[in-house]
Amino acid sequence: MRVDATVFSVLLLAGHAVAADSGTVRFEFDVQGIAIEFDDDRPLFELHLALEQKDPDEKQLAPKDFAKVDRAENKDRLTITWGEPPAPWPKDLRVTATLTRLKREIEARLRIDNPGPLPVTRVRFPIIAVRPTYHYDTLLLSHPMGDAMYYPKRVIGARMGGEAVYRYPATLAMQYMVLFNQGRSYYLSAYSTGDETFEHSAKTIRRGLRLSCVWYPFLEKGEWQSPTVGSACCPADGTQQPTSIATAWGRSSSPRRCPNGCARASMAGAKCP
Repeated sequence: MRVDATVFSVLLLAGHAVAADSGTVRFEFDVQGIAIEFDDDRPLFELHLALEQKDPDEKQLAPKDFAKVDRAENKDRLTITWGEPPAPWPKDLRVTATLTRLKREIEARLRIDNPGPLPVTRVRFPIIAVRPTYHYDTLLLSHPMGDAMYYPKRVIGARMGGEAVYRYPATLAMQYMVLFNQGRSYYLSAYSTGDETFEHSAKTIRRGLRLSCVWYPFLEKGEWQSPTVGSACCPADGTQQPTSIATAWGRSSSPRRCPNGCARASMAGAKCP
């Protein structure tokens, strides 16, 4: 992600800025110094030509592959536009990400302008790299076979081929995914009110997991814009206890606070304030 100057670096909840290296988008949270970062090694998005990673025609495009990057900042909002991708991608293909700092989360949207003829079939956005993960972590999803996956890195690596994929609304009842332990929780959710299908993915990486939303725009020519997505790092204290998320979003008639600190549960299609 080649950006000429320090990009967008804010300390959520504490109200002051922190420094970031050139080319890094960094959001720090008031949770044990934990941050969500996007850079060349932790890309914000990936574009794919094929439906499957093992497809012989598969081609992948990440922020670091673009030759041109423009950015614009307006208070708590950052807009980055990438252009001039390498061949065989269309030279005029453009990708624009809008990241907005809210009180307790990062809100993001992605727009793709594709002149054709090479299609953008699959999009990973956003991608959150969590390093390190621990053996006492739990991955929480609203899955009918159970809400919690214990030892997720070990289970996904040994039993699921290195990547766990859950589709909404087919497999998942809600649009959120949370990786948590007793010290912190990483929250990722789509706030889609449409009928577009997407997937939550948890993929093993060195010393951690990579959480992402996977979209299927099948964009041969024209414009596609993702639904709004939200991500955050939350404390695991008594007021925002991660273990209460399954109860709040799945089974309880009197929900507790959601991981964004809202006074209500965030149901599918409902946006946290």
